[in-house]
Amino acid sequence: MMYQGEIFWIEQVVAYCIALILWCIIDKINSRKHIKDTEE
Repeated sequence: MMYQGEIFWIEQVVAYCIALILWCIIDKINSRKHIKDTEE
């Protein structure tokens, strides 16, 4: 049986993981743009 605090903790971990994945994707896109800028 899960109580409210445990559900909240799981939601926090899921939200943190999603943010980390999004940050990695944005970082890859930005680094690709940076490589293109330095090559030209």
